[in-house]
Amino acid sequence: MTRIIRYLFRRYVTINTYRVAKRDWQALKEEKHRQLARELGMEWKG
Repeated sequence: MTRIIRYLFRRYVTINTYRVAKRDWQALKEEKHRQLARELGMEWKG
């Protein structure tokens, strides 16, 4: 019984971790784009 619960728990955690990581990756990419645009804008105005 405990083994099943542990298995389900581990699966749930894995799925959640994947989802959160995906969302964080998306946010990180957007932030990087923003930073890049800011730097380019600064140089362009420069």
